[in-house]
Amino acid sequence: MTEPTVMLRIDDHMVDASVGTSLLEAARRCGIIIPSVCVCGREGYEAEASCRFCLVEIEGENKLAPACRREVAEGLVVRTSSERALQARRVVAELTLSEQGAGALRPGSRLAEALAQIGVGATRFGHRPAIEPTVPPHPAIVVDFDACIRCGLCRTACQDVQVNGVIGMSGRGNGARIVFDADVSLSASSCVACGECAQVCPTGALATVSSEPAVARSVPATTADTICPFCSVGCRVELTVSCDRVVQAAGADGPANHGRLCVKGRFGFDFLHHPDRLKVPLIRRDDAPKRAMPVPGPAAVTEFFRPASWDEALDRAAAGLRAVAERHGTDALAVLGSAKTTNEDAYILQKMARSVLGTQHIDHCTRLCASVPPLGEAIGYSAVTAPIEEIEHADVALMVGSNPEVNHPVAATIMKNAVHRGTKLILVDPYHQPFARHATHFLALRPGSDVALLSAMLHVVIAEGLYDRDFVRDRIHGFDDLAARVRGMTPSLAERLTGVDAGRIAAAARLFATADRAMCFWGMGASQHVHGADNIRCVIALALICGHVGKPGSGLHPLRGQNNVQGSCDAGLIPSSFPGYASVGDPQARTRLSKLWGADLPASPGLTQVEILEAAHAGRIRGLYVAGGNPAMANPDLTRTREALARLDHLVVQDIFPTETAAFADVILPATALAERSGSVTNTDRVVQLLAPAVPAPGDARPDWWITSTLAKHLGAPWRHDRLSELFDEMAAVVPMLAGTSWSMLEREKAIALPLGHARSLFAERFPTPSGRGRLVALQGRGPAEEPDADYPLTLVTGRLLEHWHTGSMTRRAPVLDALAPEPVVNVAPDVFDSLGLEYAARVRVVTRRGGVSVAPRLDTGLQAGVIWMPFAYFEAAANDLTNSALDATTRVPEYKYCAARIIAEPEG
Repeated sequence: MTEPTVMLRIDDHMVDASVGTSLLEAARRCGIIIPSVCVCGREGYEAEASCRFCLVEIEGENKLAPACRREVAEGLVVRTSSERALQARRVVAELTLSEQGAGALRPGSRLAEALAQIGVGATRFGHRPAIEPTVPPHPAIVVDFDACIRCGLCRTACQDVQVNGVIGMSGRGNGARIVFDADVSLSASSCVACGECAQVCPTGALATVSSEPAVARSVPATTADTICPFCSVGCRVELTVSCDRVVQAAGADGPANHGRLCVKGRFGFDFLHHPDRLKVPLIRRDDAPKRAMPVPGPAAVTEFFRPASWDEALDRAAAGLRAVAERHGTDALAVLGSAKTTNEDAYILQKMARSVLGTQHIDHCTRLCASVPPLGEAIGYSAVTAPIEEIEHADVALMVGSNPEVNHPVAATIMKNAVHRGTKLILVDPYHQPFARHATHFLALRPGSDVALLSAMLHVVIAEGLYDRDFVRDRIHGFDDLAARVRGMTPSLAERLTGVDAGRIAAAARLFATADRAMCFWGMGASQHVHGADNIRCVIALALICGHVGKPGSGLHPLRGQNNVQGSCDAGLIPSSFPGYASVGDPQARTRLSKLWGADLPASPGLTQVEILEAAHAGRIRGLYVAGGNPAMANPDLTRTREALARLDHLVVQDIFPTETAAFADVILPATALAERSGSVTNTDRVVQLLAPAVPAPGDARPDWWITSTLAKHLGAPWRHDRLSELFDEMAAVVPMLAGTSWSMLEREKAIALPLGHARSLFAERFPTPSGRGRLVALQGRGPAEEPDADYPLTLVTGRLLEHWHTGSMTRRAPVLDALAPEPVVNVAPDVFDSLGLEYAARVRVVTRRGGVSVAPRLDTGLQAGVIWMPFAYFEAAANDLTNSALDATTRVPEYKYCAARIIAEPEG
């Protein structure tokens, strides 16, 4: 539909502009640049009109108008350079300059550029008295109140766009100033260091810290785009590069983030230049033992490994894998990939495993947050049915087992924006997280009781006849069995099991069921249990019986844990499925791929990630190729995992750093980071995005796909995978999700929403199942694998920090992030903290049936009674030394979110 337009005159130009366009934008489109300082063209920013630099004269009006806020109208005659407008701008410019302290004007700032455009270099009105700097300084954001002109952009950024609520304005008139929280220093405030305020600040009063200050001052600098590697949202990032080093990161206008970033995306790219980066292939020295230890830098690498050429290293890697196959058969080989790499990396890795090594044992870290099996069995589709931004059109959003402000911060801002516009949020989670302040219903259930609570919500919907009868009749199998299964789970019974008020459970169920449009989100708090599949089945069942799939503002969305989980699964980097989710037991799919790849392929599913390491411990897996993963930190029960790695006959590790897993390797192959190479990644919204090199790779590091392809050649494969474009096109030909796409299309479009030609919310008419119907799957009925008892009376939950990602191999090598969260802690519920007298304990020992770690305790009022929580990014206090390796029978995901523990206060010293 064509937007209505109006005709107006701006100076000597007749302009045809869409209704709603500002005069500032209309003038810009015809080549007239009006000075402005407080304008931000990014999504979510209204025109402030506070700086008044953009005043223009409109024929027939007495007052000058701010061009940023005034919209076009039919017949307007606008003069942008009349003497009256120019004189007013000069006075405004001088007054604005007087708002700053003497000498506070930052060269290169938007204010400096606007002053130069107007021709003002000094002010007749004096300067504001200098303001003392804030002490102590913030690790990420530099505050210079002398440079502040009180335009209000930082407040809009914090309050309205990121919805963090830290920055406000205090005082009136000349006494007005920005404040943080209840007028404390930024370092003492609740700031999450997203840096949005600094990105939009026009004066440099708020600026981001650079870990490369000397390089940052060098010129010239260039900019290049990349994709953030830290979560599944897929934010596009603009890197400022000088001397081949990243000196700053800013949000670019990507399809997922629209210019926004979180603390990791803005301050996490320094890992690219860390001295620990692997730059040459390495071979273990003959006298170097394998044992669990950190490999912190070049000195340790030199102690245990020697440098080698690519040919020698690949020969050694291939010879070791070949020897295992000859002695023990291909079933003794396994391959672990990573969702941190690209689609092409994942595709060629699983192809090499199946067609060259001949093993079915291939998996990657999606196993640690799997939603693929429950989605596949329910709707025949193992991806999100609607992108995150569909929440903007939702009346209600149900969030289960996720802390999005920590794990998916940019997605959380979109969710908070939607709530502020009227979407009602139902949050189901044991932790009283800050996100709960936005919820209409916060259901703080006891850890491990998700199935009971969700079943009670299903009970209410069915018992009160609130479900969508037409949708159930026409599009669902298994409703009667579901109704029978939840008949006895009344809200009153669920209250006794979950601790959540029965009335609140019923009210939340009614709100969800009676909404015209509702979105369902879930995270690792739902999936990382031995009953994780049941948790997800319940969420899917709620959505299906209420008809909340296949229409705008409705759908199912698992919040993926890593940046390319979706693409890696699409590419077949899982043991049960070929590329495109065709079952490895499907003879037609196997025949088709065998012909394409020129090899016989395994016909049975392989072991999953945790099972592979368990088989290695038992001696059944003897050779392992790990490309990008770090099971020596990511797997549960790390003592057993590391014993398994040490028992392998041959281990090849391919990574950008000498990780904890690499400490056990026989050969280490140096890979490139996403910002250093070409390729594609697929975010949680099913959007494929193009990567291009932003900085050069260090030393002899090579892209993962190149390493895997070349290793296959050293193993005797007649491969000719020398061009990334051909690899993508081969993958697109066998992955239905990518049907119709090509490398040339991706180069042209930069980002492609999948599947092509479909609505944002999928399955309006039928599901991709043989019958076209969704299926309500019976629950397995498992509870937690172990419960607290007299010896281990507490419940331990693990997770991620906002500042660190996954096992910390990248973020702990980023100075700003490490300064924000430098050491491990255990968060302790108030009742435990008080009963053990931990106020006086500098260290405690956290112990489970698997092991113990020493760590500093921290009181956390958001935790329920008897609960403790630890992040798993710290080698020196590895939370996964403690976690349980019990697996969900369907997803094979370990139970990271529940195990029994105790705390012992350690004496000083």
